[in-house]
Amino acid sequence: MSRYVLVHGAWHGAWCWSAVTEALRAAGHAVEVPELPGRGADTRPHASLTLDDYVRCVGDAIAARPEPVVLVGHSMGGITITQAAEVMPERIARLVYVTAFLPRNGRSLLDYSATVADTALQRGIEADPAAGSLRLKSAEVARQAFYNCCDARAADAALARLVPEPMAPAATPVRTTAQRCGRVPRWYVECLEDHAITPPLQRLMLAEQPCERVLQLDADHSPFLSATAALTTILAAA
Repeated sequence: MSRYVLVHGAWHGAWCWSAVTEALRAAGHAVEVPELPGRGADTRPHASLTLDDYVRCVGDAIAARPEPVVLVGHSMGGITITQAAEVMPERIARLVYVTAFLPRNGRSLLDYSATVADTALQRGIEADPAAGSLRLKSAEVARQAFYNCCDARAADAALARLVPEPMAPAATPVRTTAQRCGRVPRWYVECLEDHAITPPLQRLMLAEQPCERVLQLDADHSPFLSATAALTTILAAA
């Protein structure tokens, strides 16, 4: 039996991992899925939230039990798990990035987003500085960016649950060292039909931060919905 902590990405919540969580638990694994700050029962203003708050939330989930974890991050969750690995590398057996941001020291999510050509997702995001939030302009933007390989019913259900994303965590550079975060083994799951973190951006990050293993799925940005069985198999192997 292994222990997993699954970290969701921007605009999403713990709900996005439900099918994978069920499959991993059915196989006998322990799974925890923290709800990051600024959504669900957490009503703190988005303008007050930081990347440290995200990392603290994930750290609390890791510390809840003594076993080391396979720490999995999707999309922006890659930023969160990277910083968490710097804080508590001794508690993490492996990092798994699922079509996620894979940042090197001193870089933020927004830094990587700025390196790729103008995309529908980039054009479809609007900042609300007063609220400290990033919002998606329309459901159609999200459908095309996140769920282009999902069936319509699953996409509709996911679209109904998206929420604004606190702004500061995306703009905050990670601070990592080779001695701490750098010592934790890393796997990366590429998604070849991803319209949000596109394959060229995935490859750019992998060139900067090589991983122990790189696996591929013929899936969109949401393989937990569109390729649940294949993603679960990869995670079980990790």
